[in-house]
Amino acid sequence: MAGIKSIDKKTLDRAAAKFNGHLDRHIQEMFVREGFEYPVHHYTGLDGLKGILRSGYIRLMRIEDLEDKAEFRGPMQLALTEIERRRDGGDKLHKFFFERFGGGVTRALDGKYGFFTASFCQHPESKHQWEHFGRRFAGARISISDQAFMNGPLDQSQPEDQVFVYPMRYGDGEAALFQKRAIDQAVSILGWTHVRKILMNGWQDGAFLKAISIDLAVWLIYNATKFKEPGFAPECEVRVLLLNESDLIASAVETLPDGRKFIPYRFDRPMTAQGVIDNITVGALAPPDAEAEITALLTELGYPAIPVLRSTTKP
Repeated sequence: MAGIKSIDKKTLDRAAAKFNGHLDRHIQEMFVREGFEYPVHHYTGLDGLKGILRSGYIRLMRIEDLEDKAEFRGPMQLALTEIERRRDGGDKLHKFFFERFGGGVTRALDGKYGFFTASFCQHPESKHQWEHFGRRFAGARISISDQAFMNGPLDQSQPEDQVFVYPMRYGDGEAALFQKRAIDQAVSILGWTHVRKILMNGWQDGAFLKAISIDLAVWLIYNATKFKEPGFAPECEVRVLLLNESDLIASAVETLPDGRKFIPYRFDRPMTAQGVIDNITVGALAPPDAEAEITALLTELGYPAIPVLRSTTKP
C-alpha cells in the first residue's frame, strides 16, 4: 500500500454518495427488468374485499407476522455464507472488508429496516389461489391495474408510499447466484483502492464503511425477498414490498388487535379513481347475491363503474 496518498473525509463522503447512487440504480433496474402483465390479482374473502373497498387501501403486513416469514431468510443466509467465504479465504484486506459487510447485513436484519408486504397473483383464475386464499372458492378476487403503483424514482419524503412490485422466483440455486452477483457488483462499484486508502487513514470504524455495508445489506435483502422454495411455485406470486428504515416508516405502522403490524398502502392513485380497479370477481361458490351486494357497495362508496363478475373456476 506504499505510495497511496492520504484521503480526506470530504472525498470519502463523495465516494459513499457515489456508491449509494449506484446501488439505488441497480436495485431499481433489477425490478424494472422483471416482466409480468397487469392487472395483478389479490384473492381474499368477501369480508376482506369489503374491508379493502371501504378503507381504500391494502395492508402491507410486517414480514415477521406472515406464515412464510422465513422464506427470505434462506437467501439471506446464502449471502452471509458467501461473505464469510470471502472473509475467510482472502488476505487481511478482504477479511476486514467482508467483516464490515457481514455486520451491515446483520444490523439490517436485526431491526434497522422494516419489511412490509402484500401478495398478488399473476393469474386471474388460479385454482390454487381460490382454494387457499379465496375462501375455498367462496371469496373474491380484486384485480388491480398498473395505475395503482408508483413507477417513478424513490421519494423519501413519503417513505411509507415507496414500494416495489415484482414476480417471485422459485429455487435456491438462482437465489445464490443473485447474491453472489450483488456482492461482486458492489465490490466492483466501490473498488479496492478506496478501501486501501480508508485503511491507511484509520477509518476502520468510521461512518463510511458502516454506511456502505448497510447499503449492501439492503441490496442483498431486496434479492432475498424475490425468492421462495420451489414448492410455492403454484402461487405465481407478485409481491408488493415496502422496505425502508424502521425510523422513517414508524409513524405509518398500525397494529391489529392480535398484535400483528401493518402499513396501510393506498396506492399511487386512489382506488376510487377510474381504471385503478380493473375488475372484481366473486368465487364460484360465493352466495348467489354476492355480485349484487358488491355492486351496491361500490356505488355507495363512490367508485366508478367496475365490472363485478363470477368465477367459473370450481374445486
